[in-house]
Amino acid sequence: LGFYAEILVAAICCRIEQRPQGGNALYIMTLSVLEPYQRRSLAQQLMKWAIEKAESEEQKSDNIEEMYLHVQTSNEAAINFYKGFGFEISETIEDYYLNITPASCYILRKPMNGGTVSGPGGIGSDSKPIEAAA
Repeated sequence: LGFYAEILVAAICCRIEQRPQGGNALYIMTLSVLEPYQRRSLAQQLMKWAIEKAESEEQKSDNIEEMYLHVQTSNEAAINFYKGFGFEISETIEDYYLNITPASCYILRKPMNGGTVSGPGGIGSDSKPIEAAA
């Protein structure tokens, strides 16, 4: 959670998923910052926290070998944001979103803790279409 002057203005939500090839992945379900509080490094701080937590000694038992997330293909700002943390586009899913255009998304992946990333068709590729938040 991200606070500004003791007001909740940002959040990151992740979950650990088992990878078919072994090990686990940390899926970033959402990272959001309220518009008036954007451009104040809150998203960067939350992302850095999640990466550090996944790489920490206390989390080694979770066997996290990659992080991944979905981003709308037209969202250049988000794509560049995640690339700045070492994520790379691994594949495109057509018709991922139900109520926004374009409906396609990229899966971005980052290896963690000496692991490797899933290739095309890996974890996250079989995601069902979702409705984007209004």
